[in-house]
Amino acid sequence: IGLIPCSLGGSGLDQWLPGEPLFETAVEQTKDALDADQDAHLCGILWHQGENDSKHMEKSYTYLKRFRRVIGALKNRLACSPSLPVLVAELGDYLDVNATSLYHRVINSQLHAFAESNPAYCCVTAHDLKDKGDALHFSTASQRRLGLRFACAYVDTVMRLSCSESNREFMDTEYL
Repeated sequence: IGLIPCSLGGSGLDQWLPGEPLFETAVEQTKDALDADQDAHLCGILWHQGENDSKHMEKSYTYLKRFRRVIGALKNRLACSPSLPVLVAELGDYLDVNATSLYHRVINSQLHAFAESNPAYCCVTAHDLKDKGDALHFSTASQRRLGLRFACAYVDTVMRLSCSESNREFMDTEYL
């Protein structure tokens, strides 16, 4: 498994909209990675972003609409299957004490709504993860735990989709 890091700390979701440099760079880097190995294929999208948007009421409440646009465009530009897993992670609860992240719980609820909209999507909890003392960034141990949660969520999602596909094939088969 290879990861194609395309993140930029402190970026807002609007910087990831189609046509914006961060979006275009992510598409380019993904295509380059896939072209580098003809046996490679995109297995999923991991997303953890939103602290910047949690500072603003309007951006928080419109996060889901804008995020769907980002993911739809990414999947379209990369010619992805509709069942490509997309895993998102909550923002940390420690943002409760961060005076600038007033709407992080709104972002989290929007991430959960996104995950509930498609069986190939999943939202990973950050509920009990700790910050590194700045009420903004995860501690090293929490980053590792979040990574493990992403891995487990990916396996669960792929297995769920696989079982669902098998059931469809079974149900579509006619028995005399």
